[in-house]
Amino acid sequence: MRKKLDVLCYEHHREMPPKVRSESTEPLLYVCPMPACRIRYESLGGYFIEPVDKEAQEILPHVLCPSDERPMYLAKVQAEKRSFRLWKCPECGSTRTNQEASSG
Repeated sequence: MRKKLDVLCYEHHREMPPKVRSESTEPLLYVCPMPACRIRYESLGGYFIEPVDKEAQEILPHVLCPSDERPMYLAKVQAEKRSFRLWKCPECGSTRTNQEASSG
């Protein structure tokens, strides 16, 4: 069974609702609700940008879980501390902050 996650867009800090896929065995695809935002998240591959042009390359966050090496998703930000990011593993639920992620 697919479990819904509280995934945030790393650019807009808005919750990304899951998009229903045709195959029930596929992981949920999370889509930023902001108009024209192409940021997506999928638990097996992590964040990605929906391509418009095959030539375009963008820098994406790539935070891996220290326990199982799965791509983590942005779960929380703090308005009063703009640099704070809390990342969460979709598989085991482990968390880490951006300070922990950048140091290891």
